Amino acid sequence: MRTIAGTAHNLRARARLAASALFMPWPTLCLMAREQFAADGEVITEVRGNVNPFGLVDAIARNQRGATHQTVDLAFARRHNYIPRDVDVQQQWNSEPEVAEFVATLAFASRAHRVIELGSFIGFSSCHIASALQQLGGERLLYCVDTNERHLDILKANVDALGVSPQVRCIRGATLEASVVEQLPQAEVIYVDSSHDYATTAQELEVYQRKIARPGYLVLHDAIMWPGVRRAVREHSGRTLTFATSHGAGIAVVFVE
Repeated sequence: MRTIAGTAHNLRARARLAASALFMPWPTLCLMAREQFAADGEVITEVRGNVNPFGLVDAIARNQRGATHQTVDLAFARRHNYIPRDVDVQQQWNSEPEVAEFVATLAFASRAHRVIELGSFIGFSSCHIASALQQLGGERLLYCVDTNERHLDILKANVDALGVSPQVRCIRGATLEASVVEQLPQAEVIYVDSSHDYATTAQELEVYQRKIARPGYLVLHDAIMWPGVRRAVREHSGRTLTFATSHGAGIAVVFVE
């Protein structure tokens, strides 16, 4: 009887651990795993997971014609203060630093000429992406879409302060408005960080796949933490890779070939 009870407890504990992996930050998840196994009399000395999407970027760079060993420098964008002192915007609405760096590095590695960002907020990711495009040289543009005019004004001030405003075009409106979609060009990389609800995200996947200059990439933020995004990604039929991020939000990369 004790063996059966112990097995049931063991399975329940592991089920809780698996469920927690959908939303819990990686360091916390590792600690939880060690503590849970220790309670069962087992010792975990190392916990590993596929949490680094930059290996994907390296593979993309190697497959690009004419790609060089040059790497993108995002240090100045990383140090910039994106939160103005005179407005009540929430810093936690910015994406995690590694997400902004990933999208920028993906644009750089794929030598993108056009990038679209849906849900730009005040320009944290925008500045990273614009910096990558500027370093590539030539007439490369980032199109930033947001519904909030105030946020776009702050975004413009941020990209101007960093000297990357020539690479940025701002469009105010909802991502699925016909007038917004019509203004946007074909792009090699599209970054989706907008409403996060299922219906909108599923429709964005459908509409913006047609905006991808093939081969290209759709990147969705919060693909683990937000149920609507997670469901839309799960139901998508194309080739997709999902990665964990430091705050547990996650990103999904959809390949459009």
